[in-house]
Amino acid sequence: MNKAEWLSHVGPTLTAQEVADLSDVALADARAIVLAVADRFHGTLPPPPWPAPPELVAQRKRVQAIRDGAAAVAGHSPSVALLPAVADSLKREGAALYDRADALAGAAATAPTLPDLLKLIPDPRRLVVGLPVLLILAAWWYLESQAGRPAHD
Repeated sequence: MNKAEWLSHVGPTLTAQEVADLSDVALADARAIVLAVADRFHGTLPPPPWPAPPELVAQRKRVQAIRDGAAAVAGHSPSVALLPAVADSLKREGAALYDRADALAGAAATAPTLPDLLKLIPDPRRLVVGLPVLLILAAWWYLESQAGRPAHD
């Protein structure tokens, strides 16, 4: 689900169970994006919380707090309608979570992966062929530079 689809499910008034469910959907979507970014880099990223940047982690915690509060209410009476301020908070924080997750996905799409970086390293087979040539040229330069100097006694 993307941000627009998710926002279409957030009405002006929601029950506690709906808030918990919508929060779960937003959290799952953000986690899926983070896992997709990690898969793109083939395990070459640092350990968790990466690839999720700190802003995304903080935003995820805010949505998780709303979800936990709604789940606590839903545990007692799932059909109770929550205040409109709760729906507004969920809409604001959930939209921000989608924005941060999308920003991560966009940044990761343009970042070079390990195979891309490995293409920048010269082929070692060329170095093996080139090294003797460099040694011969260096020896030749040294002998040429010593040609005009007198020998030591």
